[in-house]
Amino acid sequence: MSLLIILLILFIILIIIVYYLYFLENYIYIKNNLLEEDDIRVLHKELKNIQEDRKDEFKHEDYKKYLLLDSTKHKKIYDIIYKNDFLKNKIKNDFNIDLQYPKHPIEYRIYNNDIELIPWHQDKKLMDNYLECIYIIKNNSDSYFQYIKNFKINKYNQRENDLIIVKPNDIIHNITKINEGEKVILKFIINL
Repeated sequence: MSLLIILLILFIILIIIVYYLYFLENYIYIKNNLLEEDDIRVLHKELKNIQEDRKDEFKHEDYKKYLLLDSTKHKKIYDIIYKNDFLKNKIKNDFNIDLQYPKHPIEYRIYNNDIELIPWHQDKKLMDNYLECIYIIKNNSDSYFQYIKNFKINKYNQRENDLIIVKPNDIIHNITKINEGEKVILKFIINL
């Protein structure tokens, strides 16, 4: 291999490191036990009703099936999320804003045990100033959430009632293959 190619490869690696260190915030927040037991019971009941009443409306993609939840039809679910005291305080303290209902619907998502690895990626930015949130409804799978922060790969086993918050176009992450079990989440946004 010529010296020029080696120098070019080193230069590209240096650019990636500089970008990662100086331009990405690497904002990720993980909260265990977000909701109180009463809210969990109501949420599970609401989602069970959705699965029974609207099972034919779920859209299917390679690795998931999902349904977008309308804020008027599913007000109880929106209230449980967006009126949560911990979440309201977290957003107020970290971003100095009041938590409000989003401009985009909550996505009810189910990953089955036949999915492959969701490769390393950054969530695409769909609009300005928002956070992406994953709330774990159920996870009896062998899959992990992995993310890169401070040049280290972190592995996290998502549990029921966990919340993960990331900024789009920021934290690099993936979801490992589900060999058994399933993972059920609510994906929602917080406008900043």
